[in-house]
Parts: sequence; C-alpha cells; structure tokens
Amino acid sequence: MIFYKGKRITVEEKGGSHDESIKAFVGGLKGYSYDGEKTCEFLKRRSPNGETYSTARKETDEPIILKGIESGEIVGDIVAEFKNADVRKKDYDNLYGKPRPSHADITRYFSCGELDFDGGGEFSGRTTVALAFAGAICLNILEENYGVKIKAYLSEVGNAKGKSYTDENFSEEEALKSDSVFLNDEIESRMKEEIKKARLDGDSVGAKAECLCFNVPRGLGGSGEDGLESKFSSGLFAISGVKGVEVGDGFGLCEMKGSEANDEICLNGGEIAFKTNRSGGINGGISNGDTIRFKVAFRPTPSIAKSQKTVDLTNMRETEITVGGRHDACFAVRAVPLVESVAGIVILDEILSGRSGSFGGIAWARREIDRLDDIIAEAYLKRCELVRKIGELKKANGVSVEDKDRERKITEGLTEKYGEGNRKTIESLYGYIFSESKSREEQILNGEPEDGEKR
Repeated sequence: MIFYKGKRITVEEKGGSHDESIKAFVGGLKGYSYDGEKTCEFLKRRSPNGETYSTARKETDEPIILKGIESGEIVGDIVAEFKNADVRKKDYDNLYGKPRPSHADITRYFSCGELDFDGGGEFSGRTTVALAFAGAICLNILEENYGVKIKAYLSEVGNAKGKSYTDENFSEEEALKSDSVFLNDEIESRMKEEIKKARLDGDSVGAKAECLCFNVPRGLGGSGEDGLESKFSSGLFAISGVKGVEVGDGFGLCEMKGSEANDEICLNGGEIAFKTNRSGGINGGISNGDTIRFKVAFRPTPSIAKSQKTVDLTNMRETEITVGGRHDACFAVRAVPLVESVAGIVILDEILSGRSGSFGGIAWARREIDRLDDIIAEAYLKRCELVRKIGELKKANGVSVEDKDRERKITEGLTEKYGEGNRKTIESLYGYIFSESKSREEQILNGEPEDGEKR
C-alpha cells in the first residue's frame, strides 16, 4: 500500500493487521541522519498504552532496520519491519462473510469478493505504524536541518471542546510548547471522560485534530495537484478513519464576506506579513510564510460492542453482529502523530524538490549539490556496469560497438522531456557518456582490460 508518493519521498507499507509483520519502505532521504531514539519515542505516541481510549492490543512498535540505515546515517532507501506480536485471529471467527458496518469489509467484497475480513487486513489502522515511522524520520530532519516544527493536538472529542486556532484567545506558542495531544490537563480531563462514557456504553466517539506547521519557507507547493492543500489532503485521507480536511478557517469562511475572510498584507519590521491567517498559511496552493494551519475530522471507531445489523454474504440474509476484539474507543487520540507525520512528509518533500525559490542559501545549495553528486556518481557507475555486460554480449554475438541510431534516440528523447533549451547540455553530457561507453565496449571486444583493472 502506498501512503505517499511525492517528488522525492515515497512511503509504502506491506502487510496486514494479523500478518506476521508489517514492513515500511521509505525512499528519498539518503544523506540525512537517523535518530533511532527519537524515532522510537515518536512511535510510542501511536502505540497502544493502556489508557481508557486505547485498544488492549500490546505492540511495542520497535523498528527492525533491514536496509538503508548504517551507523546513524541514511545510506539509501529504508526498509524497516514491525512484528505483530499480539495477534488474536479467533476474535473474528464469527464474522466470516459478515461485513462490519462502516468498515472496508463490504467494499472489499464489492471489489474482489473477499469474505474473510480478518481484522481489516491492509485497511486496518495497524498498518499506519509504517506512516508514523516515515513521519518520525521526516519530522526530525525538518527540525534539525530546516528549523520547521510541527504540532498537532485534539480540539474536539465527541461533545467535549478544547482549544482551536480559530478562537480569539488561542496562542500558537502555547500550543507548540505543550507535550500533550490535549494541550492542557483541564481539556484532557473533559475529553477522557467523554471517551470513558462511550466505552462503558459499548460505543465510541469521533474527534477533530488540528495541526500547526511553524517556520515553513515561503514558495513551497504549486497549482492544481501540486498545491499544498492537495498534497496534505491526499496524505491525510490515507490515514484510516479520516473523513474531512479543512485548511485555515475552512468551512467557517463560507459565513464570511470577502472583506472579512481576506488576510490583508502588511509590513512587520520591514518583512512582508499578514494581519490575519484565515487562509491557513497557503494561497493558491503555495506557502506564504505564515503558520500553516489545518483541521482533520476523524470518524468514531466503527468497531463497537453494540449489536449492529449487517448481511451474511454467505447466504444473503440479514443478521446482527457484535464486534469482538480489542479496539480504541477514540482512535483519533493515537492518530494525532499520524497527522504530524503527513504534514512533515509533505513539507520535507517540497523542500527537497527545490520548489521554494526563497529557501536555502549557500550552505543549503551546497548540501543539495553534494546530494545530487552522490546520486549522479551512483547512477553513472551502475550504467558503466551495464555497459560492460552489453560489451560482453556484443562480443559473444559479433555485434558492432557503435549504434548512432540509438544514441540519437536517447538524446532526442531527453531533449523532448527536459526542453529544447537544454539540448546543448544534454548533447554535451551524453556525447561524453557515449564516447566512454564505446571505449569500454571496444576494450572488451579487443580483449583489453578496462581502465582501473590490473593489467
């Protein structure tokens, strides 16, 4: 399953809720540091912790690094494994062919005829451990290298209200300093009581989370599907149970006039600023330098102890079920770090793709050049290895080294892809590459050792 596929960063997951393990695949972060301790601390926020709102399932969520990280450095695409240590398939034995209301069970049946719903499989919230793992790494890179900080919290749980950034007395600084998803003890008490009442009634409650992204550079994003709102929404809806996303004042803007909704532009200490932030730090899909603010709506956990109506698909008769197993009375509490993860992945992907003209400076540009040089060297050496193999095949089959038609097709194809304005650069670069390739193939055909080999 793909959680996110950006210009640079990719996040994928393989495995289901009741498989032996779940694997996370994270690409595009080569060259940065990996902090295992901070990653594990972040993952604990998503893990079950025995609270009243949390599932009784016990998973440590400690990543087993299989590939891509060596001595605290990211050296390539990352593969990490998370063992499913506390699986109880028997909890779902009575649900074969009986889709649980508001789960993906019924749509899996519509899609592929699936009848064994087995804890949700790849649709289970359990799989989001891979997203949290990727998010933990990206959030740490953002803060350590670019000064970007991201904070998410709960503003509503059921009927219990907390603080919202649309409140007049809301303080972004206060929210950032809080180490709780509830922001303060008073709010936590009210929200936990709401969750407790639902659990005792065999039910669940939904919630609204808000996210603040500080020090995001201006100029990130673009129009259409390249816009930040599009990318945030796409990533957020990949989180199980998300049913709504609004940026800035969102639906509240519908009740305003343009004169009320507009964020007037001003100067603050000689710097461009905005008198308000109703647009949520984004205009036209592009970051404006103000704090990015958005809200996420989470549905109530659909797995509840109350009796519910469904259809037994094995005999096409209506029936009633009670969902057993271990489930959150409000899974949104553990989903808050996932909101931060998506925000971090999207913002870092935009920074790494170089979309912000105002971001960086000499040190940043040199770092990017070093990173690109590493990619170029690795790709060229791989190409040389393939040239060697082609030379050996040509020698075995008596084929000529030179292939002008193929060289022309390569340069024309690249020029078409990257623009006529880059033709001279492409022809110059590939003129050298083709010359080196022919030289290597000729050495093989003539039985000569290649440059760098012992003679």
